[in-house]
Amino acid sequence: MACPNLERLTGFYPPYAYDSDRLIYALSTRKNLKEHVWIVSNSQPTIRPTSNDSTISYEPSLDRIKTFLHYHNDWRSLDTLLLHAQQSGSIESGTIYGVIRKLPSLKHLMVSGFAPHEFHDGTLQALPALHSLRLQDLHGITDHGIAQLVHTRAASSLQHLSLIDLEITSLPSLSALLASLTHLHRFTLVQDASPCTPPGATMPPPALSSPTLRYLHWDVLIPGPSTDLLAASIQHAGFPALTILRAPSDHDGVLQDICRPLATAAIPSDCAASPSAPLPTSATHYVRSLKAARRAAQVRIEQARRRPALKVVVEDEGEVVHKHTLRSFMGTVGSNVEYVLEPDVEGSDDAVLGIRNLLKGTGTVAGEVCVGAGGGGGEGSGKKGGHAVRRREGVLELQKFF
Repeated sequence: MACPNLERLTGFYPPYAYDSDRLIYALSTRKNLKEHVWIVSNSQPTIRPTSNDSTISYEPSLDRIKTFLHYHNDWRSLDTLLLHAQQSGSIESGTIYGVIRKLPSLKHLMVSGFAPHEFHDGTLQALPALHSLRLQDLHGITDHGIAQLVHTRAASSLQHLSLIDLEITSLPSLSALLASLTHLHRFTLVQDASPCTPPGATMPPPALSSPTLRYLHWDVLIPGPSTDLLAASIQHAGFPALTILRAPSDHDGVLQDICRPLATAAIPSDCAASPSAPLPTSATHYVRSLKAARRAAQVRIEQARRRPALKVVVEDEGEVVHKHTLRSFMGTVGSNVEYVLEPDVEGSDDAVLGIRNLLKGTGTVAGEVCVGAGGGGGEGSGKKGGHAVRRREGVLELQKFF
């Protein structure tokens, strides 16, 4: 309350359970606030009967919903909002729509973990013009809603789009979305199942395309036709502006093969054993792991190097002077696309930054280490309070979620 011009409060994100909260009230009165994170608690805030019988419903009361909406009245400068439900069914239908309507400056929005009645296709269609949108674990979003997203105000200026754990099944819907977002620079897709075409339908190449996309994170865990079609689309110039491709679930290496060749894919911590050691594989079990992905990519690089690509014989007046064998490589020479397998948070085995990283404060400041000798203490100094050498922890920027 002593900071009238406060724009950000970072590093502390307590869950909200519709109870009286002095911190939330204080933040709600800061008219210059730029960003906020709602972690909606999975606790049931109130108990009320739903009919004349003894049936009990655990839902927020109308007064508490009004209070929650009222917190947003003065946030006319808020441009970044993260809404995450610890358990679906925590808020009333229409609440998210009511919140968004009160934020005229909103440009970056993440919605995660809500039930179908809390966030659905209809809510998606009502979103304002945005620069960044992340939709995660929302069972109310359907293929039809994704296809219709291109006709909304949100799509008119959308530059970053992340679709995580939505399990989109329609490849044509995804194709129409990418082709129609004319300002899109960054796209993330994370799900288990592979989107596909309807039975008997075909998609002319390129099946997927975007004239503006620069960064693509493609993580379809279970192999299917979509990954092969994506590789073919990149080869058919469907993504002329693409420069970075991150594919943690590129099990067969089809995406690695169409990218610029790498000298190495693994990092020292990945390879306790030989980098070319065989990896355990299974036709029915797949694991989303960056370490496993880097090791698999390194194995493909090493295997390619063992294959001869070209033999050069140098002769002098019919006599063989030298013989050279040029080894093969994994990738496509001349490709403008870089194949990366680095996480959003350094040291993480998950590629995409998650809410748990935010709540745990998991972030490291690159290049900075704490030597452990607090206050000049250390061996022989006689002072206490030291600890082992470790990387300095840094506050995660909310923009990394998009």
